[in-house]
Amino acid sequence: MKWVNTPIKYIVSNNVIYYDRDKAQECERICKILNIDCFPDLNEKMYWTYRNSEWNSNYFNYCINSNEDAFSERLLELMKQNSGNMIFIENEIYINGIVHFTDFDNLEVFKNLFSNIHLFERCLRSFLHDLGFNYEDFILYFKYQISHKKGEKYYNGQIQKFESEKFKEKAEKIKPLEYLDFSDLIRFSVSSYHKNNKNILEKIGLKETGVNVEDTIKLRNTVMHSKDISGENEDVPHDFGEFIHFYKSALEFRKLFKAISKKIKLNKRAYIYLDNKNKLTNINQMKNDQVIKYFYN
Repeated sequence: MKWVNTPIKYIVSNNVIYYDRDKAQECERICKILNIDCFPDLNEKMYWTYRNSEWNSNYFNYCINSNEDAFSERLLELMKQNSGNMIFIENEIYINGIVHFTDFDNLEVFKNLFSNIHLFERCLRSFLHDLGFNYEDFILYFKYQISHKKGEKYYNGQIQKFESEKFKEKAEKIKPLEYLDFSDLIRFSVSSYHKNNKNILEKIGLKETGVNVEDTIKLRNTVMHSKDISGENEDVPHDFGEFIHFYKSALEFRKLFKAISKKIKLNKRAYIYLDNKNKLTNINQMKNDQVIKYFYN
């Protein structure tokens, strides 16, 4: 499993408008129309903010590489440093790019998140199957959820579907656990249903990340259905608080992705270890000329 980063260069806006003392009124008008209060400076490593009918200069001391991943705690903190929630990108001479949080509503961002979510989901199905889970285990899990007053109508529908003979015939012809929803796969992977066998949760490895999987489920739905991430509504053009929730959900999802990736590698190493023992045993039973043929043919 390999996580696909989104370099910041794919979401930078290079159509930069700079603060100009001689055009302060025009800059003020733009601020009011766009509901912003921040303009970059063309000559210095700083930006201007408009507050209480005054323009004030603000220096910044960070540098951003154009290939830096757009999702990091560092970038989020930088966006919080000014009320415009902007990050400034420089060349060697001047600011030549801006990233506003609304720029994350971007095809490249959604495409890469989709790719990561899709790979995670496929690998989670396969991994759970490799650990020995099947539809019968999920039926028991659904019954457990019902006993705890959770989603009775939904889970009863799932149980009825998975227990039907027609479904059992179809399931034999497709990949393991293919008919399970993403939400069921990931909730099952961290559920207290496994409380009598904590070793299972350790083997799966998602619970120990501490990630709220409900946020990951919402993130998946946002990405799959191209929902708004900037908090736009009838009253405001954008809401940074709403965006922060989306951004942090992406950071948390990456923890789940890396956790499953690590577990899969550990499982593969264990398989290779046993396979290697068998190969060495078989090779030891060969004659010298057979050993030579084995390695060189």
